[in-house]
Amino acid sequence: MQEFACEAFKQYVKNSAGSQMKEFIMNKVKSVILSLSALLLAQASFAAEGNTYSVGAEGFYDNYREPDATVNSHATYGSVTGEYKHDFDGSLGDSVFVGIDGRASYGKDHYSSIASGSGTGVVQLEFDGRVKTGIDYSNGISPYVGLGLRYYEDEGKNTVTTIDAAGYDRRITQLYLPVGASYTYTGYGLKIVPNIEYDQLLYGNVNSRLQYLGNSCYAINQLPCSNDNNRQMSGYGVRGDMMFSLEGSIWQFGPFVRYWNINQSEITNVGPNNVGFVEPENKRLQIGAALKATW
Repeated sequence: MQEFACEAFKQYVKNSAGSQMKEFIMNKVKSVILSLSALLLAQASFAAEGNTYSVGAEGFYDNYREPDATVNSHATYGSVTGEYKHDFDGSLGDSVFVGIDGRASYGKDHYSSIASGSGTGVVQLEFDGRVKTGIDYSNGISPYVGLGLRYYEDEGKNTVTTIDAAGYDRRITQLYLPVGASYTYTGYGLKIVPNIEYDQLLYGNVNSRLQYLGNSCYAINQLPCSNDNNRQMSGYGVRGDMMFSLEGSIWQFGPFVRYWNINQSEITNVGPNNVGFVEPENKRLQIGAALKATW
């Protein structure tokens, strides 16, 4: 009986020690899981802090003119937009920020020229992307500077005008320096953010795909035509917008205007007779409205 009691006591101690060990291990596991969870939540909070995202849509009227070549075209465009911004905490309530924004636009052109007639329905695509850095001051003013890239496609291949002048594709790439500022005003339940910007052209290239003209190469009246690249070395743009929203709402809406004035390109020689080809001075005006969600 005594021997049985000793064995039972040993088994009790063994089971008790095992239970305590299991409880100790489980507590440690729980502690590690909670610590990791807290760390992940802190990292997620840190990653989200200062980040702002927005997506939106635009609709606008576009007018393009070449005064010397008497070209005047107009189109309506639709766009999708996106933006990301990160604010770094600064002293005295000010904060340095970096950001990127982009736009992709689609439209159809209505073209007219004294020299080459008129046409309609030519697909046009425009892409505009920028990186920016600046300071959000505590008084609501936010100046910034950056670098922008604009890319434009004119899908004129296989089209003819009213006087049988053949169209051709164009690809325009422009690198520019944006310098601007916005101001954030809140009051009366509204948030109003006007923005103004100056864009200095740094470099541009116009790729005119004349090889598609074939026997209709009216540009130099000599066969065959070859693709042409004209460098644009000077020009500028200005743009502005004013966005309105209710305080606490993610939705913003407002009008905008964009304007470009690009000087005549450098002259290049095209075709077997080395005829000079140039991209004329041109002006572009875009007026429309934007809707976006920001969070």
